[in-house]
Amino acid sequence: MKTINKLVPHLDWIGAIIALSAYFLLASSFFTTQDQGYWIMNLFPPVLIGASVYRKKAYGVLAMQFAWGAITIYRLVELNLV
Repeated sequence: MKTINKLVPHLDWIGAIIALSAYFLLASSFFTTQDQGYWIMNLFPPVLIGASVYRKKAYGVLAMQFAWGAITIYRLVELNLV
């Protein structure tokens, strides 16, 4: 449990790194918007950043994370990737 408690304050940074990595891989043509890997990578940032901003009571940013997650899930379903 101590490890989790040390990790929780850094969830937003971990989410940001994953989001930027996904965007970099898309921009460098490693991924396309049709690739499952790109959309799977986009599932983690809204969860991680959302957990962090919830703890900070930044509800506007939390709403954005919900929207980001919903769009990602919609796209995964639309592409028949889940």
